[in-house]
Amino acid sequence: MDVRLKLKYIRLASIILFVGMAVFFYLPFSFSPSESTRIILDHDKETYIAPPCFNQAQATNYLEETTWGKARESSYESNSVCTKEALTSKKVTLFHYFMGESPFDW
Repeated sequence: MDVRLKLKYIRLASIILFVGMAVFFYLPFSFSPSESTRIILDHDKETYIAPPCFNQAQATNYLEETTWGKARESSYESNSVCTKEALTSKKVTLFHYFMGESPFDW
């Protein structure tokens, strides 16, 4: 194989690797909460509460812990703006996502 051709392949591989690393470490992607994300249902008020918003939610005693998928299937509404914001899509880099740093791990 010609030396110039080898250098072209090395240069191309270096560029692809550099772009791939930039995407992996710096480019944020939108992630939505998975169906298995923890949610609290307030059966008296027929609302759902995100765990980070529980202390300000003024919930009743008739509570149940469930998943986001089951909460969406119910006719319950969001308890507060905090819960709505907690469940919106978040931007995270692929590096942080694969390291297990999900914004929805409560």
